Amino acid sequence: MTRYELALHFIRSPIGINLHISAQAFARCEQYHLETLQIQDRLQYGFPCEPRRKEGAGCTAFAMSFLEIAGLLRPEFKSWQQKILVSQNLIGRHEQGVSVTETLTSRESRQWGAAETARELHFWDPDLMFQWTKIYKRRSPEMVIDARTTPVPTEPIWLV
Repeated sequence: MTRYELALHFIRSPIGINLHISAQAFARCEQYHLETLQIQDRLQYGFPCEPRRKEGAGCTAFAMSFLEIAGLLRPEFKSWQQKILVSQNLIGRHEQGVSVTETLTSRESRQWGAAETARELHFWDPDLMFQWTKIYKRRSPEMVIDARTTPVPTEPIWLV
């Protein structure tokens, strides 16, 4: 039995979303995962990182990047995205860390987006994902998305 066949039998979503994908989409996701493991020591983890640019990622961005590289990012999933403006002073850089305590107690933290040097951050909101899933499950207790015939992208996995 191949890894793809094993995944078909044993991988189940704990929140009730089951996504059936093709062997080709599975292979592309597996390749992405293995390549990410090879560079994991150079990655940052956090809110503004973009995984396909080899920056690292937060949890939801990393999960959504798998759907993106497999061509499974459905239009209704885009409603899970948010954006906020954050003062540049509250964002750490590779060479400069930002204390969480200082960030939460600073004057700028009370004025999101008010600073002229604000940066727009896009992110996948796990609360919106959860709420969307709850609403969907009211209509159908088990959500199954059959994407086995969805075309798999041929573009490079990495955007750098």
